[in-house]
Amino acid sequence: MRRYLLSLIFGILILNFIFATPKPYVYSFDCPDFVKVGDYFKLKVKAKMKNDDADYGYLSVTVKNADDVEVYSEGDFDYVKIYPPGSKIWHRDGYRFTSKYWLVDGYKEPWNEGDKDYYKIKIWPDKDKDYVKIYVHATAEDKYNYPSSGTKNEQGWPSKTCKVEILEPEIKKAYWSKSSAGFGEWVELCVETKGIYKGEEVKFEIWEDDSTTGDDYVTTLYDEIDSKGKACVSWKVIEMSDPGSCDEYYFIAKVDGEEKKSSILDACPKCNEGYTGNKRCRGNVVEEEYQYSDCSKTWKVRQDCDAKDYTTWNSYYSCSGNNVVQTGTKKDYYCSSGRCEYTYKTVSKIIQTCSSNQKCDMGSCVWKECKDFGLEKCMFLGNTTCINNDPYECKQIIPGSGVYCYVKLDDCAADEECVDPTGTVGAHCEKRKKITDAYWSKSTAVFGEIVKLYVETEGFDNGTEAKFRIYYHDIIDYYVDTKTAKINNGTASVDFIVTHPTNGAYYYFIVDVKDQSKRSGDLKIKVCDEGYTGNKRCNGNKIEEEYRDLGCNLTWKEIEDCSDYDKVEWYAKACEGNTVVEYGNKYTYFCEDSTCKYKVTPTKRNVKVCDGDTKCENGECVYKSCEDYGLTRCYSRGETKCIGGDPYKCDSLPNGEMCYFKIDTCKQDEVCVDPFGLEPAKCVPRNEMKPTITKAYWSKSVAKDGEEVKLVAETIFAKEGSTVLFFIYEDDIKNDDFVKLLEGKVKSDGKAEVKWRPTYCGDGFGGAEYYFVAVLKNSQLSSGLLKVLKDLEAERENVNSFFLEDRINIVIPNDFSSFQYLEIFKEFLVDRYGSFTYPSTPPLGMLCLNDYYEGTALPPEKFYPCGVRVTRNDYLESKDLIKVYREGETGLLYKGNYVIITDGCRNSALRNLVPQIDCQSLPFITVRYIYLNNLQSGKALIINSKNYEDGLKILMELIESGYWDSHLKETFSINDATMLGAGFIPLAGDMLFATYDCGKFGKLIFRDFFDGVISWQILKSKLIDCALSATGAFLVFVPIGSITKSLKRLDDAAEIAKRMQRVDAEDAIRLVGKFATHVDEEAKLAKAANKFDEFVDLIGEFAPDIIR
Repeated sequence: MRRYLLSLIFGILILNFIFATPKPYVYSFDCPDFVKVGDYFKLKVKAKMKNDDADYGYLSVTVKNADDVEVYSEGDFDYVKIYPPGSKIWHRDGYRFTSKYWLVDGYKEPWNEGDKDYYKIKIWPDKDKDYVKIYVHATAEDKYNYPSSGTKNEQGWPSKTCKVEILEPEIKKAYWSKSSAGFGEWVELCVETKGIYKGEEVKFEIWEDDSTTGDDYVTTLYDEIDSKGKACVSWKVIEMSDPGSCDEYYFIAKVDGEEKKSSILDACPKCNEGYTGNKRCRGNVVEEEYQYSDCSKTWKVRQDCDAKDYTTWNSYYSCSGNNVVQTGTKKDYYCSSGRCEYTYKTVSKIIQTCSSNQKCDMGSCVWKECKDFGLEKCMFLGNTTCINNDPYECKQIIPGSGVYCYVKLDDCAADEECVDPTGTVGAHCEKRKKITDAYWSKSTAVFGEIVKLYVETEGFDNGTEAKFRIYYHDIIDYYVDTKTAKINNGTASVDFIVTHPTNGAYYYFIVDVKDQSKRSGDLKIKVCDEGYTGNKRCNGNKIEEEYRDLGCNLTWKEIEDCSDYDKVEWYAKACEGNTVVEYGNKYTYFCEDSTCKYKVTPTKRNVKVCDGDTKCENGECVYKSCEDYGLTRCYSRGETKCIGGDPYKCDSLPNGEMCYFKIDTCKQDEVCVDPFGLEPAKCVPRNEMKPTITKAYWSKSVAKDGEEVKLVAETIFAKEGSTVLFFIYEDDIKNDDFVKLLEGKVKSDGKAEVKWRPTYCGDGFGGAEYYFVAVLKNSQLSSGLLKVLKDLEAERENVNSFFLEDRINIVIPNDFSSFQYLEIFKEFLVDRYGSFTYPSTPPLGMLCLNDYYEGTALPPEKFYPCGVRVTRNDYLESKDLIKVYREGETGLLYKGNYVIITDGCRNSALRNLVPQIDCQSLPFITVRYIYLNNLQSGKALIINSKNYEDGLKILMELIESGYWDSHLKETFSINDATMLGAGFIPLAGDMLFATYDCGKFGKLIFRDFFDGVISWQILKSKLIDCALSATGAFLVFVPIGSITKSLKRLDDAAEIAKRMQRVDAEDAIRLVGKFATHVDEEAKLAKAANKFDEFVDLIGEFAPDIIR
């Protein structure tokens, strides 16, 4: 039977897909351009259904900036309903929210094709606004909308819009059609207005301006304002004064209580119209004065002198640069003294422009010559020659021109020379021949010693003769001898015997190779041994030593400069004010007793001035801390709070430390309000402080049947004694049931509390679950869930859930070493809660150790042997807020609740807790049951980050954000929060998303689907982006609720899973509404909610075996 029904359903779906769908169309709505301040206006909206019949439809109008809206005709609609601002209305994406604007909904059922329907409303604008904004759209069956795109209203529907300005009546301009006129001439009087309706009567009072006897009333004319806010009347100018004189007129325009005076109209007698005979020159144009009948005058063009110009051209051509030109004589006319005169000018025009290979010569283009290119002329093609030491060849430089020039073949280098052609070899570059060196075999010699003379060359052929001319110098030069040798591989040498013993004299030689010559160095004749004698002395700061030369002459030569050893040794840095200084010893060297000695003097230098965001500390520039700026330290970036009556925001300094920075200064008539919900701390005018509920919660998250619990609502701006209503509902998979209404009063601490005893009534899926909605005037807020169990179940749940209500238990791995960050965490908690101590014994359910680990950074009193048990009362009496434990060899021994900091597979504590999971794919923050030896169980908040320090940072942000108290503690009381697949976990309607790989650290997004705190569309987009970019898996929390509330979320969850290419989409389907076991019942609910098509499509795509 089920298969038959589903087949029938799919058949109907296919037919619906094939045939037409209804298309609503808004074809008219009368929107005025403006409305006067204090007035209302009417709006008639018309729509029709096209293409097909619709089961039902809406024609909706959203009005922004209105004080009131009234329906005065419902037209053809079944009913027209108005929702004022502050109403709970539905968003296009399926959730309810509190409206900001007026909403008018016209409903018709059915809405047949071709039906034209309308309704009429009156709109009173907000007097404090400049305009009213109107959004109009029509929908058929909640899925077909007109328009399909465009500006969206606050419900998320694309809409047609118009804007009605709210205007004060005003006459913008009052003016004449002209500034002067003759008597008897017709003129217009006009006004332009703003904020005055069409048809309003305008009164034009005309007056003669008379400064002597007073202004004289003339007449009054009337007209009506047109659609453009303008009105004009005609008047024939009359003569009021003595004949021959002029008059001055103005008018006063009056309309709708406003009036405005015009400018002056000059009225004079008429004149004869025509040219006066007065002429003038304007540029090269002759103008003559012209007088009109109203005696006004102007200048008109009578003759253009340039039009008479003409030129007589010569019959021959000449040259101008590289152009062939023709010259001529121009008769050039110009304007002078009101008439055209002329003069003669010589002018020219280009006949031809010669090409780049031509030049203009004698009035024609001819080929350029060699000299024009900077070349030498030649006669025979192919001839080569050397010009300026470079080889050239005779070539025709312009094809077909017959112009032959020498063109350079090569650039000879600096060490080359051009060689003229010989035989068949043309001119070319060759290595230049030169003598590179001429030298003796030694620098000194004694009488009778044989020495060698050497020459080294380049480019000379072997066998080339080298001639050595030897000279002796003793006061004057003497020629001694000439010797020759043959070049062999660039070198030649000869022998010579020293024949002159004179002390201090020397020899030198000049070597000649062809046309090259070079002088050698000197060969000194030695008499004494040359060198230092050993005698030393001080000369200033230098050490000198006595030196004897070859001629036995003594001189003093510098051998050492003591100043070269001067130095400073720096040994320490310190601070002087905000300047980093460095201290050192200066070593100054001096000459004494022919040796270098030194003296030491202390010195210092300025290294750096610490400015901007830095200060000097311990001899270096470091970033300033919060205390240096007089700021308060904080721990969660973006958090706001009130300090000293002004709002502050947590942000980081350049050193990474976070401080509260002032973001505003509250005025005398304002009060700083601490953050609540998603609102930051801010200045609020005292007259706008509306009573608001900031928190709504149960005194406990799990209770047994009949046990007394408290319903608590925390408020701001509420007077003591104000009434808070508590509406209690039972959360049901089908429809939530109203249970009871209680009334409480706001106390001096801003809290309102009532007591109630819940009853157990299970629905087959666990215990009963209740929530309440607290209402204080226009503010309301939903609480989390209260789970009510039977006595035994409730006792077990209380044992499991009470630990995290007052304490944070942190489990760390054995290799954890960043204990300094635990101290930062401890300081954070002390600053937040005011106390921090360690108990003498661990409470029941905490992780214990087999023995104490030596060498750890934690003191021994923080570790205890396994098996220690204490009572619940012992735990409740302890005052500490955090307890840190290492994991034991055998893992967790007792059931309880924990915070586990882990980096995935490295942490054996995680493997001991949940050995069956793939820890690589574990979401970054998750809550799940832990099972140990299949005997005992508990729950853990697992923070899976890239390292333990980041895990602690995430935990700090969870606490600082307030969601630790308002969300996570309640989360730990849910009995059926079981992991489904890999990534989908139910969490009582709340969504928590955090990831390290996608976005900045600690970026947390929380979502309550039924309160509408954050846009689901934004959140869904964020999740999909992260799914496509993050390297690890991520977590989606989907609410458990009725099909009518959760079906849209199911669709989104399936879309995200599909984009991630995950295989557990069926688990997501089964999760929402628990479809796997209640398909039939949920299908009925879906059909009743007009969502059945989506339900069947989704189930068929992701869970075909459920359909079967």
